[in-house]
Amino acid sequence: MCLLGKIFYELNYDFGVLCKSDAEKLASCPQKPNWTLFPKKVTQKILHTDFGTVACILPPELTRPKELEQRLSEINALTKTALQDKKIRLIILFSPWGQELENLYLKKAQFPPHILLGSNTGSGLVRLRADNKSLWIRPRDRGKDIFQIEIFKFPPVGTQKKWPKRGVKARSVPLGDDILQSQKILELTGDRG
Repeated sequence: MCLLGKIFYELNYDFGVLCKSDAEKLASCPQKPNWTLFPKKVTQKILHTDFGTVACILPPELTRPKELEQRLSEINALTKTALQDKKIRLIILFSPWGQELENLYLKKAQFPPHILLGSNTGSGLVRLRADNKSLWIRPRDRGKDIFQIEIFKFPPVGTQKKWPKRGVKARSVPLGDDILQSQKILELTGDRG
């Protein structure tokens, strides 16, 4: 598992969130300071990017629909506040819940995020949900692909509007020999290219 942790470290993500079980498995691996655990209560992390400010909504790990129902007002309040902030360009909710609870959340969310990045149990998918207000992305299992998200036109700032037609596109990119490989990662995995 530490090999995976070293690879994550080399990928140089702007931000990462780990569930408790993954954090325990990666505890002996190098860690980036911009990685965190899913919190016990709903929190927000602000990222300043080249295209504007991003609000990352971090909910707690939940396993049952009743738990989600109990936290829904907290999540809605934080998402609503972020939507009303004219400086925030994009709202992303990072989910550790699994596909079933994510689907329930998108059905019940009063203020869905622009993007819901799912994880845990379930299948890979990319689709617009919540009346086209939220792009739901779930990775395939075993790290066999990455998602590329292209934003051509953002929803208007400070509103709960739908994604503009042809405003966003996401696609699954299978990891294969045609993907440019990092020399450092090749060295970590014992592959010399």
